[in-house]
Amino acid sequence: MSLNFPASPKRGDTITAGSRKWKFTGTAWIRVDRANQGDRGFPGATGATGATGPAGATGPVGEFVASINGLTGGITTDGLTFAFAGISVGAFGITTDGAISFSGTTGTIQNPGGGNDAKIDISAAGFVLGRFHRLNGTSTIGDVNNQSNGTRVEVGVKNQTVDVYADTKLHLHGGVLFPESGISLGVGLTFPDGSFQSSAHAPHEFVASFNGATGAIEGVNSFNGLTGAVTTTDLTLQVVGISASGGITFADGSFQNTAAERGYQYTVGSTTLTDNPSSGECVIDDIFGVVHTLKLSGTDEDGNVLDDLMEYFADVGGNIKYSSLDGKTVGQLHSDYLDYNNRSWDGTGKILSITPLSGTDLAFILEEPSVGDTVYFTIEPNDVNMVSSLGGFTGAIRASDGLQVVEVAAIPFFQQDPAYTKNIATFTISASSAIATGKKTDSLHRFPYDATLTNIDVKVNGSGGFTAGAIIAGSDFGNPTTSSLTGGTLGIEGITGSSTVFNNTSVTAGNFMFFDVISNDSGSTQAQMFVSYERR
Repeated sequence: MSLNFPASPKRGDTITAGSRKWKFTGTAWIRVDRANQGDRGFPGATGATGATGPAGATGPVGEFVASINGLTGGITTDGLTFAFAGISVGAFGITTDGAISFSGTTGTIQNPGGGNDAKIDISAAGFVLGRFHRLNGTSTIGDVNNQSNGTRVEVGVKNQTVDVYADTKLHLHGGVLFPESGISLGVGLTFPDGSFQSSAHAPHEFVASFNGATGAIEGVNSFNGLTGAVTTTDLTLQVVGISASGGITFADGSFQNTAAERGYQYTVGSTTLTDNPSSGECVIDDIFGVVHTLKLSGTDEDGNVLDDLMEYFADVGGNIKYSSLDGKTVGQLHSDYLDYNNRSWDGTGKILSITPLSGTDLAFILEEPSVGDTVYFTIEPNDVNMVSSLGGFTGAIRASDGLQVVEVAAIPFFQQDPAYTKNIATFTISASSAIATGKKTDSLHRFPYDATLTNIDVKVNGSGGFTAGAIIAGSDFGNPTTSSLTGGTLGIEGITGSSTVFNNTSVTAGNFMFFDVISNDSGSTQAQMFVSYERR
């Protein structure tokens, strides 16, 4: 009877085979069934030596084993565990009808020659089946290197790859597979009923719900190409047209039950300037894309009487735009307030006539209408309380800071506020001792515009005589003293002085000015100069 001891026993575990029983001591299995004895206790104290008995008969003397690992007498090897420094096996190897168990600290199988190769082989009939093989970072269970075209499992570097080589199938018994990056199938899937599928089914297109309705919705396979649960609140719908029987409510809560007005409706009755329109008609005459004459009846095609509007437009001018039914601009004209000679209102015939070919009027035709066409007019008279034109601009024109309106001979004029034309150039010189004379160019003032010098002021911290010069330099980055020009000089006896007398009062925009200390009899260590100027 073969006996297989458990691979990972715990101290105190027992195993029974027939009438024999073994117990694991923590390091070895020992037999504990002899004479139905209990567990072996610790050895007691050695007793007193008895009397020496008579000598026995002398037997044959030969070579024998006195003890094995401390055991004497008749030794049965069944159940014994032997510890060897090594085992040398002859040509026939090791034959066992039981299990081979490894114990100790590691339980490893190593290549006695060293290196990184270790394996357990089973050789038979011309092939070698490596039941276990390890080389460097790869461990193989099964057919090593495909020597027998058998099954093998290769485990590479930790957390990298596990390659399984099997001829038919891989059976994961009672396990769960958790692939992190999906599953790639080379030949498809075979299901328990034997059916085979080589590719995934295409997703079915269906409407999961439509405005709250679910299930099979007859006639709706997709909505503008969308399938599944379609929510219209986030969609922009492209439609040929929308029919709204109850009107339209916009995001701000406003409601509209009819389309916005396109303007006053007229029919083109003629394109000849000498003709007059009948009620609901207009006359549009153009010359090379420019409106020559526009005539409108005081009553549009819908029967709206527009006499007051037409008469007011004839008085003040304004803007007229006319478009087609689809809203496309056909033409436009503007009649300036002052070009009243180009406008007229026939109170008898009820006809507004405009001939915008002179003055500041503007007129153009984008698409020449034909007799019988329907056009829609938007008529916007000028607001007489607004600026009709200023530098080519019309409407409400605001004046920024620095501008003012003055009236000259009852005519308003724009001019710059003098308060916004003045500026002051400030210069400061400080020294540890008396300021040396000579040109002082450490501080420069750049004139932002053409200017006229108006005043020079000087202040020093000592009395007794001080003369300063305001010197006009060039505009480049060279030496400012080169080709410089004296703007003005000021000599003082006290600590302050002021003058409006200049050698040269005109300064060009972009030029510089610097403070020149001409004399310093006062011994001043601090000096300031202020040069006032205004826009020229």
